[in-house]
Amino acid sequence: MTRTLGMLYLLFTPDLCSGDPWETLEQALAGGVGMVQWRSSRPDPSGIARCLYICRAHGVTVLVNDHVDLAAQLGADGAHVGQGDMPAKKARGKLVGRILGVSTHNLEQL
Repeated sequence: MTRTLGMLYLLFTPDLCSGDPWETLEQALAGGVGMVQWRSSRPDPSGIARCLYICRAHGVTVLVNDHVDLAAQLGADGAHVGQGDMPAKKARGKLVGRILGVSTHNLEQL
């Protein structure tokens, strides 16, 4: 993780890009994105690895949505889980020293 938090945060879903997703990512990074969250409903180790490679070349932090094991295995800067995903406590154990984002929808979940 080389850039500081608080910059523009991109939710990157390659399947939703209207053009070449990698070109879209490159353009977003050139435009000042400081953190990228990889979002794909299916596990995609090669896609995550490519995203990490591109983002690292720009000094940009990468979180992986939902797929905590892949985030840990591939060396992502962290992961993000929702309430229906891996429990935050379990995810934290797999991401020691890395970023963990957790979706909350009310004070009880917080």
